[in-house]
Amino acid sequence: MVRRHLHITLILLLPVLAIGQTRSPFDSLVEVLERRHSVGIRYDRSQTTGISIPPADGGLEDVLKTVLEGTGLSFVKDRSGRVFVYRGSPIDTRLSDAFFGDSKPDSSKKPGLTEKQENDAFITANANRIVTIGTRGGQGANAVISGYVRDGSSGEPVGAASVSLDGKTGGVSTDAFGFFSMTVPKGRHLLKVSSVGMKESSVQVNVLGNGRIDVPLQEEVRSLKAAVIVGRKQSNVRGVQMGVEKLSIRSIRQIPAVMGETDILRSVLTLPGVTTVGEGTVGYNVRGGSADQNLLLLNDMTIFNPTHMFGFFSAVDPEVVRGVELYKSGIPQKFGGRLSSIMDVTSRDGNKKKVTGTAGIGPLTGKFTVEGPLGKNKKTTFIAGGRTTYSNWFLRFLSDPSFKNSRVDFSDLMVHLGHELSSKDRLYVSGYMSNDYFRLNSDSAYTYRNRNA
Repeated sequence: MVRRHLHITLILLLPVLAIGQTRSPFDSLVEVLERRHSVGIRYDRSQTTGISIPPADGGLEDVLKTVLEGTGLSFVKDRSGRVFVYRGSPIDTRLSDAFFGDSKPDSSKKPGLTEKQENDAFITANANRIVTIGTRGGQGANAVISGYVRDGSSGEPVGAASVSLDGKTGGVSTDAFGFFSMTVPKGRHLLKVSSVGMKESSVQVNVLGNGRIDVPLQEEVRSLKAAVIVGRKQSNVRGVQMGVEKLSIRSIRQIPAVMGETDILRSVLTLPGVTTVGEGTVGYNVRGGSADQNLLLLNDMTIFNPTHMFGFFSAVDPEVVRGVELYKSGIPQKFGGRLSSIMDVTSRDGNKKKVTGTAGIGPLTGKFTVEGPLGKNKKTTFIAGGRTTYSNWFLRFLSDPSFKNSRVDFSDLMVHLGHELSSKDRLYVSGYMSNDYFRLNSDSAYTYRNRNA
């Protein structure tokens, strides 16, 4: 009865209103619909002039659909009940749940997200907007935010990066895998992430609950007019590990190289408390200890003979190394024990963006390095580096028979694979092998090998 009454009212009312020139038939229709359904209808009168009003039965949406059919106009109803009549591209009246303050998110408004991603509120940092972390409804005034800091160009984790909130002291540092976790008050904050050699990243975050955020950092090259030397101020204030020295591969490459070879072991001689065992070798003593009281670990693998050619070259190719940590005292329990020191060498995970490679040749050695992702999803990365010598070729040109009949040969190979099982789990596989062979005038021979996995 209601629909039929509405239809009769429109038929009787519209001819009367059409007599006047101040209103169009569509204006009269809108007035009747607003009164009948208690809604507000917004439209542009210049677009609705001349629309004929056919007989229409049904509710508000049925009437508008019939009247606007064939006119090129459309209508949309927002969550507040208002109706908009428009011409052109579709209008999306939905806003985020955080804007309206809903206690429970509507997963239908976030297409393509799994339930786990909804719960973790996983999102990558974007400096051009406010990043919402977590969802409303949690208990307590604090929340735990975590994530990874990575190199924006290669995707590799950035270790020892400083993460602070609102520029205050007392932040946290990322571990060797670029992971950080911190407890912060809920609300609006400014998250700052910085690392040596990287541009500082500032992200505005709105913390609603526990969640995750990944922050990429870009490499920064500065032109300095003056050199300012700072003795690792942040690490001295915030670090709790005593007796440990850290060297990045960037710092190691700045040390003058002998015969074109950057040496990992020779770089630690620049640290306090470390001295050389003699000229022409790369062995070292730590605070009065002997060379055999030091332990060298490469990705947790013990390297029993860390040098080549009787100490002239280190057995670790610097091209695959991410950083070096030397524990001179207070050695952590996980390393077992050594009388003098522990040198923990970690390799790079490999470029996550694309396959790259380098090669080099020096007076006595030649080497290569290849790295990149495996598979289309780029969750698996690899890095492989090898090095060998061709010193035997030089010995053939010596006139002294004792040297001409001698042989000096060494080589090493490092392979590292990393796979991302989930947002919290990683799988790493490392392998290392090296060969050393020396013969003096066909009467003395020396052979040594390392096989580690």
